[in-house]
Amino acid sequence: MLASLKFVLRCSRYARTAVNLVEVVRHASTKSPDLLRLAKTPLFGQFTAIKKQHPDCLLLFQVGDFYELYGDDAELAGGRTSLRVTQKSGVPMAGFPVRSLDDWTKVLVEEGFKLAICNQTPDKSPATSKLFHRRVIRLVTPGTVLEPVHPDANYLMAIATGPGQSLGLAWMDISTGEFKIGLSSVESLSEDLERIRPTELLVPVGFLDRLSDSMARFGNRGFKQRASQISNQLQEIFTNELADDYWKTSQLKVSSDLEAKAASALIQYVEYTQKSRAPILNAPSQFSSQEHMAIDPNTRRALELTRSWTDGTKRGSLLNCIDKTVTASGKRLIQSQLCSPLLNVARINRRLDAVNFFHSNKHLAHSVQLTLKKLPDVERLFQKISVSNSSTLDLNSLLSAIQLAEEIKVLVMPVAKEKDEERLLNGLDVSLSLRTELENSVQNIGSDGNIMEGYSKELDDLRGQLASNEEAVESLCAKYRSSCGIARLAIVPNKHFSRVVEVPASSASKFIQSLSNETGIARVGQTTVKVRFSTAKLQELNGEYQRISAAISDHQNQVFQSLCQKVSEHAGDIKSLSSTLARLDIASSLALVAHDRGYVRPVMSDGIDFEVEGGFHPVVDALQPENFIENDCDLTAKRLWIVTGPNMGGKSTFLRQNALISLMAQMGSFVPASSAKLGIVDRLFARVGASDNLAKYQSTFMTEMVETATILTQATKRSLVVLDEIGRGTSTLDGLAIAWSVLEHLHSDTKCRTLSATHFTQLGRLTSKLSKSACYQAKARRTDDGVQFTFKIEPGICSESFGIDVARLAGVPDNVTKRAKEMLEQMSLKEENR
Repeated sequence: MLASLKFVLRCSRYARTAVNLVEVVRHASTKSPDLLRLAKTPLFGQFTAIKKQHPDCLLLFQVGDFYELYGDDAELAGGRTSLRVTQKSGVPMAGFPVRSLDDWTKVLVEEGFKLAICNQTPDKSPATSKLFHRRVIRLVTPGTVLEPVHPDANYLMAIATGPGQSLGLAWMDISTGEFKIGLSSVESLSEDLERIRPTELLVPVGFLDRLSDSMARFGNRGFKQRASQISNQLQEIFTNELADDYWKTSQLKVSSDLEAKAASALIQYVEYTQKSRAPILNAPSQFSSQEHMAIDPNTRRALELTRSWTDGTKRGSLLNCIDKTVTASGKRLIQSQLCSPLLNVARINRRLDAVNFFHSNKHLAHSVQLTLKKLPDVERLFQKISVSNSSTLDLNSLLSAIQLAEEIKVLVMPVAKEKDEERLLNGLDVSLSLRTELENSVQNIGSDGNIMEGYSKELDDLRGQLASNEEAVESLCAKYRSSCGIARLAIVPNKHFSRVVEVPASSASKFIQSLSNETGIARVGQTTVKVRFSTAKLQELNGEYQRISAAISDHQNQVFQSLCQKVSEHAGDIKSLSSTLARLDIASSLALVAHDRGYVRPVMSDGIDFEVEGGFHPVVDALQPENFIENDCDLTAKRLWIVTGPNMGGKSTFLRQNALISLMAQMGSFVPASSAKLGIVDRLFARVGASDNLAKYQSTFMTEMVETATILTQATKRSLVVLDEIGRGTSTLDGLAIAWSVLEHLHSDTKCRTLSATHFTQLGRLTSKLSKSACYQAKARRTDDGVQFTFKIEPGICSESFGIDVARLAGVPDNVTKRAKEMLEQMSLKEENR
């Protein structure tokens, strides 16, 4: 049934390469004549046989100290990276040193390629062959990168299908061990995809057709997807059984077989791609849509939560505005909290309590942030160590993280007076035995990464033997220098002979004559000014040196592997430490943001309150801190506000800022206001801005109506709805009628909190019919110099839209705006005379 598995790539940076992944499969199946000819040689025959097993991957084929790419693989990689492509017997080839594997892996995966890393081993296969044995040790796909380029989460996701519209979801970041499961439906899948933003997606065959609408909406946010068959070695991956020992040991309780199917698919896919290097994963945690604010993709885009609407980058987004965290794990966690605000008041208040603690202790918040700046990415560091893809320098970095955690405890404990405040430090304790092991072995290592002296007696003995060998060489050098009378004689390192005797060329004969009784003298190299010799005694010492060095290397590797194993045994402690430090990073950084920008702690309730005094837009205020006008908003008594006013008058900003205030409060942040009393919002909707969907043959107005239909069918009494210019994409009367009926429905049927900005001043008449509605206006006045905006939201209805004045400000020629003014006067007069 692998025939049953496909994967999908996402992300704007893969958009241009996704189509080419299909080409990789196609080209790999048709050999060129040159490649067929070379395939007859043993090395290329081996390459061809392994390439057949992984036709949809670039095969990184180790040959000595290099990884080589041949044929179409070389051309594809060279065409999109700086790899230089050469020719061998007419076959394209490219390569890079083995030591650069991690760097090139990141580059190639960033370009959208899947990689098969094929290593050589000392064993010959078969024993009579001159070829080294080679095998693929790991597959690297966009969702299985252990060291992603960016600090953001890098999710691999699987979707399992159930009866009707039901779906099971599972997603993980193998670079950190994060693992989550949940239930969804075809209808809400686009919302899940936009929230999680997976890098790679696993779905059963044929399912993409059922998901065409969801995936199209997903794709329109900068995502592209192409299905590509993966190896037929994966069988029955979407089955009902939990086929891995991991499940037995994790004692996971799942609410449905769908979650189990999706999670099992991820486990098996990771095992398949990582081979024997499968990382340690967290026990899967359940994500429930009943516990988090629902935010559809259109709302996320309109409110620019994590990406700017204009260029798709973080600059200009809410995340960029409030994320002042200084750790990689903190940055991942704050984005997760922003994308999934809570619904439980108690949990929200616990987060607010943590922010409030640091807000009340500003100097402590600064000190914690300064300490956390030194912290490595503990989650990814641990994953590297757990799969032995690390070095002693990584162990040293982990030790520094443990020690920094102790420093933070020393900073916070004297200030934490309440039990709730002391709980902030829960999870910072790591086993004393592990810390002692690391301190004794790697605390003071140098750049060479050698295990510290005193940790291993066997290693120290070997190092002592090596030092004695080097002393013997120094003595031998002094003896030769004295016997020959050559002051510039030296014994120097040599790539082929370990060490050689080096003398000036003019003294070469003198050296040979002076040591005529010495055996085994041989000239081993020379330059124009130097001649190099080997002697029997030096070769004896060199052989001893090589044996000792190899023994040191083997023993150091054994010690290192033992340390990695000990670290892996404390996975729970280290992951808890990382999680606690991330939460401290978020709480202290949000507290400093609140201090710097005048944010206030919101008062949360389970009701439908919405009382904001002195509210302001967090992003606009951050960009223009001196100019922003604060405004109040009270939707408790009058749950429907109809806001009229001129273009550029601040209506849309006012709508957005109140939506963001609600969202920020439920993620656990202080909010941009002088005071805020907020009831829980279960679903947040923002129908803001004009756009079309040409790929689906949807006009601007059709897109607007599709989004409006979603709001009307999904909003509840506890929702917050923000509507900007509903009905503007069609004729005036049609648009007015639609806007009128939509607002009536939201007020009287849904009964949700609603902010609606409009140029239809006729909608003001609704307040006489709808008891929980009110009219407000963005004030503006006309002066001799044109329109002057106050950006103040006040009760009342704005009698005009100042559209011609705004056109003049935009640079529309005077003759055009003058004529427009004349036409407006004529049309207004006719309207009055009707």
